[in-house]
Amino acid sequence: MEELLPGVTAAWLAAGARRIPLPTGFVSLTAQGWLRRWPEMEFMISCSRDLLDSVLRDRVAAMDRVTVVDGTELLGLEGDASRVTGVRVRMRDGGQRVLPADLVVDASGRGSRSTLWLDALGVAPARLDEVDSDSPTPAGSSGHRRAPRTIPWSVCSPTRRSLCRAAPRRSCPSRADAGW
Repeated sequence: MEELLPGVTAAWLAAGARRIPLPTGFVSLTAQGWLRRWPEMEFMISCSRDLLDSVLRDRVAAMDRVTVVDGTELLGLEGDASRVTGVRVRMRDGGQRVLPADLVVDASGRGSRSTLWLDALGVAPARLDEVDSDSPTPAGSSGHRRAPRTIPWSVCSPTRRSLCRAAPRRSCPSRADAGW
């Protein structure tokens, strides 16, 4: 982020974000005990989405080549099947305006209408790749497995038998029984 927006990390911190050194500031408990802490090699910024977005918006809006037009409603894209050349918006006064752009970024999230707008321009649909997250993990992966359906509670762990003793009528499955 610093390469794209120099000074953004300091701006996040000044706005209330926290800088967490990694792996020093990250603790992890495994079945074998706590992992040891290592010298800082990287860091992460921890903050709310609102704080992150507001700092980014302010920094991007301050750039010479960026114009933010508030109080508008996006109506669609301008261009053709070969290139998007801008956006069509409804202004606060009800009038429409075309805003030419070299780059249009759709940051509207899950409710995006960009597929409809691209269809209206005659753009062919993009290839869709789907990943079946319910399928068995590939060989050589970390070995995540689906929890067995016969255990109606989520605290049972073959490596933490003390948690299972809290429910005396149930017993912990062996690793083989549980598919772990």
